[in-house]
Amino acid sequence: MKQAGRAAMLARDFFSRYSGLIPDYQDFLDSIKGPVPASIRVNTLTGSPEKIRSALLSQGLEVLPSPLGAEFLVLPGLESPGRLLLYLTGHIYSQSLGSGIPALALAPEPGELVLDMCAAPGSKTTQMAAMMKNLGRIVANEPSIKRHPGLMANLHRMGVSNTVVTSYSGQDFPMRVRFQKILVDAPCSGEGNGRMDSQGCLVGTGPRRGNLQELQHRLLLKAFDLLEEGGVLVYSTCSYDPMENEAVVERLLQERRARLLPIQLNIPHEPGITHWEETQFSQELANAWRIYPHRLKTVGFFLAKITGA
Repeated sequence: MKQAGRAAMLARDFFSRYSGLIPDYQDFLDSIKGPVPASIRVNTLTGSPEKIRSALLSQGLEVLPSPLGAEFLVLPGLESPGRLLLYLTGHIYSQSLGSGIPALALAPEPGELVLDMCAAPGSKTTQMAAMMKNLGRIVANEPSIKRHPGLMANLHRMGVSNTVVTSYSGQDFPMRVRFQKILVDAPCSGEGNGRMDSQGCLVGTGPRRGNLQELQHRLLLKAFDLLEEGGVLVYSTCSYDPMENEAVVERLLQERRARLLPIQLNIPHEPGITHWEETQFSQELANAWRIYPHRLKTVGFFLAKITGA
């Protein structure tokens, strides 16, 4: 009965609070009808994008490029990339375009020491390992032991060899080591996954539960404190809620000597907002990115790139 109650919620009603926030709001509502088009990331540790694209085409699949670069491909009409042999052998990873942007913004390089603070199931960890060519070190931290088997399986399947797994609560991660790059893909409401079924009902997410802002704040604060001088972090969520996004970053700016960096990627997006209802945010928040499904055919995302002032 609980699931039925969720299914009866109209997507239009659920997202109505953002009608004045999301540009071209009706286009946004139209864009979330039906499932998100399938997309995959080519594992460059095991093969080139050109070879994988050719292999997909040889199976009769439609393969389209994406704005994220050659490693990300869109496969319209494919229901489950996870059933492909290329997936099982670690040549591709089923990953939304929105999910791929935070690691691209962070841009970890071979030889660096990187922390993925909330790592499971490993989408961004494996992506960063490929970007680093398995050189340097990634600490994939996942506080939920129950999620470790899936994380470890993905690391193994994708041929990742530069990563160690830890299980600290992110907000209590020990201060013994400083990192050059940190990704905080924080626990969130998951609103960005919300879609509209054929009856107009909300699917893919549910009613907002509890207040995640305090946990998100503590994670971001700890991540900033773990940066070495000159280090960079990216904070991201798959939520549209400014209280999970700009408000969390604003608190960091007030409590630490931090600043937002521009994100130098050529990907469709909207800037972060500088006010929400009665709350004003720093003008720096315009450097953050909001990813909307009517701008890029994917799930909704927020990200901010941060360093010391």
